[in-house]
Amino acid sequence: MTERESSYLICRMENVGPVYYDRLLAYYGTAEAAWRAKTPPLSGKAAAEWQRFHEPETEARFRRELEGLAASGCRFLTRGDAEFPEAFRPLHDCPIGLFVRGRLPDPAMPAVAIVGARRCTPYGRNAAERFGRELAERGVAVISGMAEGIDAAGQWGALRAGGLSVAVLGSGIDVCYPRGNRGLYERLAEEGGILSEYGPGEAGLPFHFPVRNRLISALAQVVLVMEARERSGSLITVDRALEQGRDVLALPGRVGDPLSAGCNHLIRQGAGILTCVEDICEALHLEEKKARHESAKVPEETLPAELSEDTQRVYELLAAAPVHQDALAAQLGWPVPRILETLWELEAAGLCRAASSGTYLRDR
Repeated sequence: MTERESSYLICRMENVGPVYYDRLLAYYGTAEAAWRAKTPPLSGKAAAEWQRFHEPETEARFRRELEGLAASGCRFLTRGDAEFPEAFRPLHDCPIGLFVRGRLPDPAMPAVAIVGARRCTPYGRNAAERFGRELAERGVAVISGMAEGIDAAGQWGALRAGGLSVAVLGSGIDVCYPRGNRGLYERLAEEGGILSEYGPGEAGLPFHFPVRNRLISALAQVVLVMEARERSGSLITVDRALEQGRDVLALPGRVGDPLSAGCNHLIRQGAGILTCVEDICEALHLEEKKARHESAKVPEETLPAELSEDTQRVYELLAAAPVHQDALAAQLGWPVPRILETLWELEAAGLCRAASSGTYLRDR
């Protein structure tokens, strides 16, 4: 049993979630070691499910399921994979694993979440589609939940503009929910991305959706609320966004309109007012980042002549925002030790510096 297989089997358990998983890792060190322990410190339904998954037939079935994911166009990411979003790692309930179709935003790519009412008005739908399109035109990824109404409008706007949109599902990766969004699901799989922490065949149960909202807000730097009632599910996303330190902008609406009550309340509580795409760019500091990036560029002729070709290639991929060494390795198709050698050479030349564990950025 490998670490990957062990993570997959634990991920597929309904009663062993991220918090339990972290306890197992703290106790055993690895998922593989935890899996080999026949009687880990679990109780109740979790303990019963643990024993059931260790039955040879059940274990073999899920291992075959893991092997067959690629044939269905899906892939399974563990926390140890370079593609696993860095934004999820600080969460106290970081997913055990992720099921992905298509692509995810590059770590350096700005991203904005668009959320709101399923039964929206034409005003809200048009605004979501317009902001999705305008963000895509500026190179910003649009994150949402592929729900009817505001979610779908924002994601269609981004896709029709040729941009990147990613849906975070509250159902299994192969389950299109709602069914009416089949066209959007297929388009996202081909041109954007779809991710879920729920495995193949899992239904979109009511409690899944509030839980998945933490991933929508975590993937974005800014959350836009288009239309929402005072007790809308979108406000759960807002709560998680604020916990994660994300900015929140709300689309103002008419006083007395039930679908604008939630947005107007957010504005009254201090959320930013969303009137145009420039409001979002300001929250993202896009112009400031662009100016900083331009000033940070070093003309090719100023790079030290003794730098190797490998080192110059890595330097070109670094930016003013931190980039993880695993992401660099994935982009170039190099082993991590080769990446580290070039990064150390750049550090010695004063051209880059370590921002945190495993991440680097340009120093000038």
